[in-house]
Amino acid sequence: MRTPLAAVLMGVMFVVCCDLEQAVLPRPAVRITSHPNPTSTASAVPLWNRDGYAWYVTCAHCLPVAAVDGQVVMFSWKHPKLDLALLKVKGDVGVGSVLAQEVPGFGERLTAMGHGLGEFLQLTDGRAGYTPGDMTCPVIFGCSGGAVLNSRNELVGIIRRLRVLNNPWGVPVTHVSQYIPLRGLETWLKHPPGL
Repeated sequence: MRTPLAAVLMGVMFVVCCDLEQAVLPRPAVRITSHPNPTSTASAVPLWNRDGYAWYVTCAHCLPVAAVDGQVVMFSWKHPKLDLALLKVKGDVGVGSVLAQEVPGFGERLTAMGHGLGEFLQLTDGRAGYTPGDMTCPVIFGCSGGAVLNSRNELVGIIRRLRVLNNPWGVPVTHVSQYIPLRGLETWLKHPPGL
């Protein structure tokens, strides 16, 4: 008995979807609202709780941030050289992220998670590029500040940007994107200057 092609394709889709679902953080990337334009949104990743505050990491180009999941941002810190920022919010992140101990190798499977166009939580699969920080996970505007996970569901980086062709139209190439690797930044993430 032959299996119809549609059934085979549905089976493949089911396997791919199940595989991606396993890559979701205990609490996925959250939506952040910019200030002074509350209609401008991006993403942030929950890190941990400390002294009654929730800590998130996002991209510095997403600042200033007014709220994380509707909670007012108390303070923010920019990294002195990288496009990273920490956000301190009154509340609880629930279960935070586990930071990866290794930089992904060329071709390693990655999953990107962010709020595409500020409307929906987007979860995409891809591979690590040859240059650290490059990946083939499709992202779109609004995903900046979202999570990049390895196959062990560890946080390896923060979505920085998608590639835009350098022409008069500025066409986005959504399957060529970049993230900021977090390896080596553990001290800054846990103890930002001035804290």
